[in-house]
Amino acid sequence: MRRLLAFASCVICLSTVVATQLRTLEPPARIRITLGHDTRIVGGLAGSDDVSIFVTPDRGSLVKIPRTSIAKVETSAGHKSRARGALIGFAAGAAGGALAGSSAPCTSFCGGTFGSAGLIVGAILGAGAGAAIGAVVPPGERWTAVPVSVLPR
Repeated sequence: MRRLLAFASCVICLSTVVATQLRTLEPPARIRITLGHDTRIVGGLAGSDDVSIFVTPDRGSLVKIPRTSIAKVETSAGHKSRARGALIGFAAGAAGGALAGSSAPCTSFCGGTFGSAGLIVGAILGAGAGAAIGAVVPPGERWTAVPVSVLPR
């Protein structure tokens, strides 16, 4: 019974993804078009005709792109979360800080290294710094590849 439910869930999810990808994009959908020579144009879909797609880039004016030069089309799935960046920074900073703190040399009063105290202090300081950096770095945009056929004619 569990296998049947898992299979049904997979079919429903896949059919939703396929249906989403097969519908025609409508202006002003945010798209990223890769041309045959690895040039990317990112912006809003402004319109189309039988031979060209019109895109308004983030910086600039309307661009006419011949359909024959399009290698790949992607639609924006929104921006990544700053909280996710902070969480990744927290984990990486804690690990790096713990490693650095536990292996930091101490020659006067601690017998060679800071040991567990250095590990804890390093992890705390590293986690704080990593979380701050992760939260400040601007999150990227997520993209979903779609067939070229979804572009309107």
